[in-house]
Amino acid sequence: MEYGIQSVVGFGGMLVNGDLFAVILFSTVHVPASAADRFKTLALDVKSAFSRFSDANVFTRISGPATESARTQ
Repeated sequence: MEYGIQSVVGFGGMLVNGDLFAVILFSTVHVPASAADRFKTLALDVKSAFSRFSDANVFTRISGPATESARTQ
């Protein structure tokens, strides 16, 4: 392959405020599937670390058509 890349491992997710994050690792050595599976737990750690920088309040009430109609019923 070009640049000697043997493996690509990636993970990502959605943060509380709706932003997406992605981490992509390009490796010049083969990464076995058993090692790549360990990145699942790392994804949760990265998501937790990013959540510190979120300005969003998880329990903020959002008003709009859906919430307004639910209150009138």
